[in-house]
This record gives sequence, C-alpha cells and structure tokens, in this order.
Amino acid sequence: MERMYSAVFPDDMETAGFPAPSDTECIVELTAEALAQHNSKTLTELQDVRPLDSQSEKSLTARRHLSSQDTFVDEPLPHFDDSNGSSEDVDAVADTEDEAARALVGATPKAVVRDLKAALRAALRAFLYAYGAKAFTALLLAARKWSSFRSGATGALRQLVETDTLRFGAFVGSLVGAFRVTEIAARIARGTKDQTNLAIAGAVSGLTLLVDSKARRTTVSLYIFMRMLDVVGRHLTAAKVLPAWKYSTEWIFALSNAAIMYGVVIQPVTVAKGYYNWMLSTAGLTDFGLEHTFRERLLDVVDANGVPIPFRACQPHYHAESCIGHSAKEWVGGIGRTARVYFPVHFLPALIFKLQQLRASPVASVTTLTLAALRSCVFLTSYQTVVKLVMCAIRNTWHRDFHMTGWSSGFIAGWTLLLESPKRRSELTLYCGLRGMEIVWRLLKLKGLVRYVQHSEVALFSLSMALIMSSPPAHVKPTYLRLLRFLFGQNAI
Repeated sequence: MERMYSAVFPDDMETAGFPAPSDTECIVELTAEALAQHNSKTLTELQDVRPLDSQSEKSLTARRHLSSQDTFVDEPLPHFDDSNGSSEDVDAVADTEDEAARALVGATPKAVVRDLKAALRAALRAFLYAYGAKAFTALLLAARKWSSFRSGATGALRQLVETDTLRFGAFVGSLVGAFRVTEIAARIARGTKDQTNLAIAGAVSGLTLLVDSKARRTTVSLYIFMRMLDVVGRHLTAAKVLPAWKYSTEWIFALSNAAIMYGVVIQPVTVAKGYYNWMLSTAGLTDFGLEHTFRERLLDVVDANGVPIPFRACQPHYHAESCIGHSAKEWVGGIGRTARVYFPVHFLPALIFKLQQLRASPVASVTTLTLAALRSCVFLTSYQTVVKLVMCAIRNTWHRDFHMTGWSSGFIAGWTLLLESPKRRSELTLYCGLRGMEIVWRLLKLKGLVRYVQHSEVALFSLSMALIMSSPPAHVKPTYLRLLRFLFGQNAI
C-alpha cells in the first residue's frame, strides 16, 4: 500500500509538478464517504457551469437523493466542453439517470402497469373475501329462523343478494383498491417510495367508508381508531417519547369497563342492543331485574302517583338468594356460560391456522388450548361476580342507589384482567376501549354536550388509516400485520 501511495503521491511533489503541502495541510483519505462528497461537489459545480433544463434538474435531484442514501452510481460523470454550446450530452445523461431513478422507485411504465393490475386483483380478492364472510355470517344467523327447506333456500338467496352484504364487500374492496392506486400515483408524483406515500394512500382510502352502511360507519371508524392508538402508542413507546407504564393496559381496561357497566346498569340506551343482550346473558341478569331494582329509583325518583320510590332490596328481582350466596353460585354457573364464548375463541383459530401443529402433537395442543380457554373463563366469570358483589355491597351499606355504583363496580371488576393471559390482555383492552368510547359518546350526546358532525367518522377513519399504514411494521401486532398484508399485499406495509 505504501508503494502504491508513493507512486501516486511522491515525496518530492514539487519535482512532479505539484506544490508541496504545508505542515498544516493533510491528505484526505480515499474513502467511500470522501468519494460521495466529491460526487456531490462535482454535481454542484456542473450545475453552476451551465444552467440545466427541467429534465436535467430532475435528474440532478434524483442523483443527489441516491447519494444521500449511500447509493453510488458507477457511471462516470460526463465531460462538459464549454466551447460547445449544445446540451445534448447533458440531456442524454439526464435521460439515463432519470430512467434509473424511476426504475428505482417503480415508476417506469411497465412497473406502473404491473402494479395497477396487481391493485385490481387485490381489490377483487378483498371484495370476494369480505362479501363471502358477511354472507356466511348472515346465513348462520338467519338459519335459526328457517322452518323448512323451501323457506331456507329462499332466505339464503335473499341473504346473498342483500344490499348490506354487497355494500360491505364493496367497501372493503374499494378500500384496498383505492390504497394501492393512490400509493402508485403518489410514488410517481413524488419520485420516491417512502412512508409519506403510504400515509397519503391510507388517508385517501379512508374515504371509501362512505360506501359502507351508515349504521356501521361509526363502529368501523372507532374500531380502526383504537387499532391506530395501539400502533402509534407502541411506536412512541419504542422511541421513548411515551413512558412505558407497567400496568397501563389494566388501567385502560378498568376505566373502559367503568363506562361499560354504567351503561349496562343505569343507561342501557347508550349500549348497542346486541352487546347489551350478550352482557345480560353472560352475567345471568334480566333487563326487568335491573330496571325494577336500580333504574326506576335512580332515573324517576317518584312513581306515577308522585310518591317517592322506596329503596328496593336485591331480592327477589335482582337475585333470589343472599348477595354472597348468589355471587358464589353465579361464579360457578358463570364458568359454563363463559365456556360457550371462550372455547370457540381459542379452538377455532387453532383449527384454521395451526392445523398442522394439532396433527403433529394433538394431545399437547388440545391440553394447552383447554387450559387457556379455562383461564379465560375464570377471568370473565370473576369479572361478572365482582361487579355484582360491589353493587350489592354499596346498596347494603347505604341502602341507597347511586349513579357512581355502575362506574365503581365496572372499574373494580376491570382489575380481574390480571387473571387473564398477558398475551390476551391488550386485545381485550382494545375491544372494551371501543365499547367504552361508544357509551361515553352517547352519554355526552344525551346531556347535549356534544353533537354529531356529518361525516366526522369518515375523517377519523382516514386519519387512522394514514397513521396505521405509514407506521413501521415492527409496531403492528403480528396477527393484524398478517391480515393487513393479506388484504393490501405483502409489500404494502
């Protein structure tokens, strides 16, 4: 190396035609970084020598972008002869480099046509999957009402062509198609492929929520909003922008269930009908029992004759036995009711996604799934038991009913989440957070504190999609990352 260096830079540089360096000067080491700086400086000097047209300007910008990413162009820089007024050499090199830049970001005509075809296929596939899933669910729910084969066939055909089913499929298909096409357009317009393109595509695709049914838009928007909070929260926590709280999941779950139980016990009009009925059946309660025991006194205060409604004991409408005896009995009975919920929740995904593992080790797999399902059953039955115990304790202590009874019972019962598997806690928190937000919003509307702004749910959905699709994949839960890539494409996020 020293011989090569001496041959290029002899000691007696004055004899070689070069001035000898002073003591304060140093010879720059020929590193990749130095070459990159030299290329950038040369490009700047070339721009100063002759004004570039728009095409050359774009090529120069693309070349600088490549240099900033430590991507080195192997082509030699063109030699410009100032005596020749023609800019053909500049244009030729500019065209070559511009074509290379477009190829790098997939903006060549062939790549665009290929990506557009892939976007169309992805949109059609998403439509078929969404339409099929919605139609299958509708058929299962409607099958319970069919009394004969003829009525069943007619009902099945009606479900397949139902407007709501078609609209849901069209929404999911257009969501995927709009995202893919917008990402391609942004890539061409901006000349680069980055997270900004994904954010733009996510925001534009969110507008397709207008295709879906009005009755479903708010639920879909809030669901995706909760997913966005989870993804962005993980990202900010990893970047140390937000602190990592040890029991943050449990706190959010408890606060969400405070709102949920207030809605179920005191203000059922704020709870979705299907969810309210599921809560009653899981807890072994009746709407009449809650109405007669709690709501009439809390909300009406007086009866039809103007006489104040007296305090009503828990027996016989809320429950027949003593409060403690009823709670103990209901804890055991709740295992059976919650098993109908959690055994399918644990076993069906395993049968669909882990069938090979089940075949390879059936005994161990079934044992693991059974224990996990039983743990979930213990959590949910403990939750409903704690709610009842807290409510009974407050009523028996003060012989009065308070609005805070619903809030406090849900908050305290929410800490039974510690009985559930840590892997499932965040998912349960996201689901209950969605329900809690719905109830709080409806409560605020009842009190006249907020009002609905037209298409606000669409704006919220667009914002959520933009942030989710532009977030690093490492901060998206693996299950949802697989689902996103299945719908939008492996390289979409």
